Amino acid sequence: VAFGVPRAEWAQLGNEWSQKAADEFTTEHLNEVKERGWALDLDPTLLLLDALYIRKLVTGGDNPPIRQVAQAGCITPLINIMENSNVDVLLFETTWALSSIAGGAAHHTQAVIDEHGVEAFAHLLETTANAHVFEEAACGLANIAGGGAQGRDIVLNAGVAKIAEARIHFAMSLKT
Repeated sequence: VAFGVPRAEWAQLGNEWSQKAADEFTTEHLNEVKERGWALDLDPTLLLLDALYIRKLVTGGDNPPIRQVAQAGCITPLINIMENSNVDVLLFETTWALSSIAGGAAHHTQAVIDEHGVEAFAHLLETTANAHVFEEAACGLANIAGGGAQGRDIVLNAGVAKIAEARIHFAMSLKT
């Protein structure tokens, strides 16, 4: 059960939304998501489906519509969720989406940096107990750092190396 929805029904919703993202992308639908808003008090199922839709858009195909997603103003709400939610599946979807945006063209990476995405990724790297969210946060930071010297320096100056080292040492201590 996720958000009170039985697993089979949740899987069906996710599959339908994934297909919609793949087959029916329109600027109008993206604007509907934007207009509905991304408030954390929104119906959690709808919020998660919107995050899933955005993630499927920016991770699918040979030419994902990252530019349209960024222009629709989706970066800031994704970061807001990453900084304020405690729902692992929602954090996973939003972090994956933002990581994919950061891995796009240089101006997409810069947009994530400008909206304080490095801090949001670092926050999750430091605070999450979920391995999948941790991995996506690390990937997002790697995408930013891999974009060039400026991104690398921003990630390093955010103290990410120390955060990652501390988390790795902690995880290793649990295994011994």
